[in-house]
Amino acid sequence: MKNQKYLNSIKFLESLTNIPELKNLKKGEAKDLSFFIKRLEFLLKILGNPEKEFKYIHIAGTSGKSSLACFIQSVMSEAGIKTGGFFSPHLASITERIKMNNREISPGDLARLIDRLKPYYAVCAKSNPYGVPSYFETLITIALLYFKEKKCEYVVLETGIGSSFDATNIIPRAKALVITNIGVDHDRILGKTKIKIAKTKAKIIKNGSILLTGEEDPLLLKILEKNCEEKRSELKKINFNFRVVKNGLTGTEFEYKNNNYRTKIAGEHQIKNAILAIETINSIKDGRIGPKAIKKGLAAAWLPGRLEIIQRKPLIILDGAHNPDKMKTTADFVKNLEYKKLYLVIGLAESKNLYNTLKYIIPLGSQIYLTRFLFPGRKSKNLRKMSESAEKLTKKKIKIFVDPWQALEEALAKAKKDDAILITGSFFLAGELRKKWIKSRAL
Repeated sequence: MKNQKYLNSIKFLESLTNIPELKNLKKGEAKDLSFFIKRLEFLLKILGNPEKEFKYIHIAGTSGKSSLACFIQSVMSEAGIKTGGFFSPHLASITERIKMNNREISPGDLARLIDRLKPYYAVCAKSNPYGVPSYFETLITIALLYFKEKKCEYVVLETGIGSSFDATNIIPRAKALVITNIGVDHDRILGKTKIKIAKTKAKIIKNGSILLTGEEDPLLLKILEKNCEEKRSELKKINFNFRVVKNGLTGTEFEYKNNNYRTKIAGEHQIKNAILAIETINSIKDGRIGPKAIKKGLAAAWLPGRLEIIQRKPLIILDGAHNPDKMKTTADFVKNLEYKKLYLVIGLAESKNLYNTLKYIIPLGSQIYLTRFLFPGRKSKNLRKMSESAEKLTKKKIKIFVDPWQALEEALAKAKKDDAILITGSFFLAGELRKKWIKSRAL
């Protein structure tokens, strides 16, 4: 292997999932999960509170968080502002989660910072009543230490599931908060209805901040408005009044407020993310960021695994859509493409809404391959249950593969030059199979 030290560090990081759960929590703490924040607070305090060093743009929502964060960081980088970015999840390499001015943290720096943390984790194991920080909390800590080393001024911070106990809520205040939209995902934790999820996601609102949102449901907007009033914060609802100039495999072009903008990330839904980025940038009122930086930043922004065209003839698309909202936008995009047959390679995480996610995409497939991802520590959806749901949605042939590579091999063997293959349902699945075309620089 090219970088054994890095690989060993990643094994340590992933092993944090096997640390025993706490049994000595006080009454109420296990219910409200406040110990997640308290656990991280303990670590950051003994590290000198690096979270207090930056100006933050804090991003939550059901869909579009990573794309929005990418757009904002790209614009700020074009303006010459040192800007850190924290993203979740990653596609192929953990280094994708931590970026400074659009450049991923190096494998060497990531391994070095994990080694730096190990003595502090020994202190946590002995003295922190809430135990050793989790995988996600550790990644946030590494990001903060890295951004401090790089002397970042701003940090664009994407939440995990987004809630009062989300580890990103450790930050003291934000220059701007964004809730992209509110759909149903992580419902076992956040709630089974959009109203419950809205109340949970609103917990990122800090005192005296501005909250921007692309949400359009009046009931959900009332919840956000009420939370803003309680926190003496301003709510700004974005009006997506734009005109599509071009929408294709290579990205989009659109007109907004008498200006034309371009993106490389495909899908008409990315226009809304780009507009949210424009309005978020404008809300922080930093005079260094002008119209040219906004246009250049949006045009330069790029994320893999978001309707990524990885091959043509046959057309092969890698996409991480993993909830009903995201799968609907993926299905809408695929409907507008030209192909004879569509081969679907689909794998979902165990926690995802099965039928409501599959209902948008399964009917489009000529051949459906149901499979799983190989990411350790994360459970895939039961393949028998997936098959039973898919059978209710199509009469086309459905095959199950326990090995995703076999599913891909069969799709490649059967697809003709004028056909299409869509790999979707999970970033873990898309990231695994992406290795056929592109290898991670960390390996």
